[in-house]
Amino acid sequence: MTIPLPPPGASDTEDYAAISHMFVAHAKDELSRGNRLQASEKVWGAANYALKAVAAQRGWRHGGQRNVFAIARQLTEETSRRSFRDQLFLARAIHYNFYDNDLDEEDVKDGVDAVERYVAELDEARISSPQPFTIRTLEDQNRLQRLTGTTFSIGARSENGFTQTQE
Repeated sequence: MTIPLPPPGASDTEDYAAISHMFVAHAKDELSRGNRLQASEKVWGAANYALKAVAAQRGWRHGGQRNVFAIARQLTEETSRRSFRDQLFLARAIHYNFYDNDLDEEDVKDGVDAVERYVAELDEARISSPQPFTIRTLEDQNRLQRLTGTTFSIGARSENGFTQTQE
């Protein structure tokens, strides 16, 4: 299997999306060779890079796991689709198999399939316009400050989502 890896330091939206798809392919390949542990590891990478692709498209910060979870939460809040958050938790649970070797092949395969669907769902979010959003709580305010670097007031509304370049 040959999926080209972007060059070192490449970090735009399409690079992150390509890496995400590469990890899905690697997870399937590892699983086909019976390597449940490596397949489990690749699942986490696929989910993370797909979320980073959405964040890059919106100008959001995306370094570190805390920001990755904030990205999933913001997408959930904007769209009222819990799957953005739930699927990240599933990917993390499959990832733990890398360390613990608790899951059988069928469980890992189900996880790989679920994360492949999650990556496709995030691809759709990435190419779609951000949804209107109103900051209703301190948690919303803090999450958007983490992602954008800007503090917006509670009650602030954006018709096209909050981005790092928001005014």
